[in-house]
Amino acid sequence: MVVGTESSAKAIYLGGNVKYTASNNAQFIHSNGRGRNLISTGAGADTVVLYASGDDVSLGAGQDRVHLLSGSSNNKIDLGFDSFADQVYYYRPTLDQGLSTLLNFDPTFDSISLINLDSTTSTTFSITATKATPVSYTHLTLPTKRIV
Repeated sequence: MVVGTESSAKAIYLGGNVKYTASNNAQFIHSNGRGRNLISTGAGADTVVLYASGDDVSLGAGQDRVHLLSGSSNNKIDLGFDSFADQVYYYRPTLDQGLSTLLNFDPTFDSISLINLDSTTSTTFSITATKATPVSYTHLTLPTKRIV
């Protein structure tokens, strides 16, 4: 099922197996129900809340927020290559919660907040920072053929 964008929508609820593309206005998107949604956000400051599992989220430009609630697992979240500060909120995991993956995490701008964790809680998640980091070669000393 493909769902179009609604520019005046205050909140969108996706029941599962939905392909949703947000407009460039700020959207509040809930992935509840069965999960397995394909979500693309626009240029607005969007909020995506993941209740279920197996969602694929691609964040557009804008200062976006993603909430991974307890029990939501096996999600893929692509933070994109924009220079806006995206925020990921990772809530206390359940014992059977699977691994979710964050792609294109840029520690210069993006942040992860761990919510409701205590000293006995352990959690695992995967972060992939695929954005290239500029390197300056002006400080390198190159070898020469001169014998010393």
